[in-house]
Amino acid sequence: MRVARMTIWRARRPPHPTTTHGWGGRPARHTTTNRQRALTMVEAIISMLIIGVMLVAALNTVGAAKVTERKAADRSHGVLLAQDLLSEILQQAYEDPDLAAGSFGLAAAEIGDGSRALWEDVDDYHGWTASPPEAKDGTVIAGFKNWERQVHVAWVDPADLETVVGGNQGAKRITVTVLYNGVQVAELVAVRTNKADAASPLLGGRAGLGPLDIDPLAGP
Repeated sequence: MRVARMTIWRARRPPHPTTTHGWGGRPARHTTTNRQRALTMVEAIISMLIIGVMLVAALNTVGAAKVTERKAADRSHGVLLAQDLLSEILQQAYEDPDLAAGSFGLAAAEIGDGSRALWEDVDDYHGWTASPPEAKDGTVIAGFKNWERQVHVAWVDPADLETVVGGNQGAKRITVTVLYNGVQVAELVAVRTNKADAASPLLGGRAGLGPLDIDPLAGP
């Protein structure tokens, strides 16, 4: 009888636990640990991705702010350079008193050493360009190595200053353009007329300034 009982007891003994289930069908302890470890790794990867995206966005924002700040500074410097040259041009006579009426551009005697020292009327500046910018006597303006100034002068219709005409009608439009590293950063436009020239004793009966129209915000 004792042998029979032992046989029955062994026959009813639960199976040995496997790698997936413990006693009574419950999950094994080491399987739960593996799942927790896998979830921890996934969470860490997701967190790293989120931080990376946020960091890239922050760097892009800072970079864009720096670019905007630099462009504003370049534009400010460009406007100052344009104002300096435009003011100089507007101080000149409307036309050269030593040349025939309707003449345009430099006379042979005004070429000089390549500077603007001998220029005395606004259309002498037409087509002039210098890089780096120079003062009237040809002295280079310090601190503007990669800057350039250009001047364009044209006869315009006094009734429509946007219309360029082929002959003298009493108004000249002056455009001063400033570039930095080959990119335009500022442009000023003014109109010089002959209305006041005959009334002033300056420059042989020619005034320095006439009615003008300045747009300091022109350009990009």
